[in-house]
Amino acid sequence: MLKTVLRRGMSFIEIQQLPLPVFRSVELFDRLIEPSGIDVIDSMFARLNNTIYEASGNLSKEGLRKMKSSDFKLIRDDIIFKSPEQIEKEKKAKQQKQENEMLSMLSPEEREKMLKRKGVKNGKRQ
Repeated sequence: MLKTVLRRGMSFIEIQQLPLPVFRSVELFDRLIEPSGIDVIDSMFARLNNTIYEASGNLSKEGLRKMKSSDFKLIRDDIIFKSPEQIEKEKKAKQQKQENEMLSMLSPEEREKMLKRKGVKNGKRQ
């Protein structure tokens, strides 16, 4: 990040004196908007790798159908700029999914027994 800002003509001292919102704005521009930003370059190389694999002839038709250019991305879009609320919501959804998978392995009687005790932890109702 600093290399791109330094290329723009700002010295290291000027970068340190920038207000944080301005610094974050410059960082956003460098990462996401600018054509030479790292996300744009990552997408370009992911598409290039996808094209090379498609043209190689070494994959089956099933493999070609399942392959996407996003499989070759090094920077995942799902981890960039998430709010704390989104992170918390995803954690809760993941936990709920794990609970549902666990409950699906139980017999109906055991499942009902477990659901009745769901609000009880260490013998105390929550």
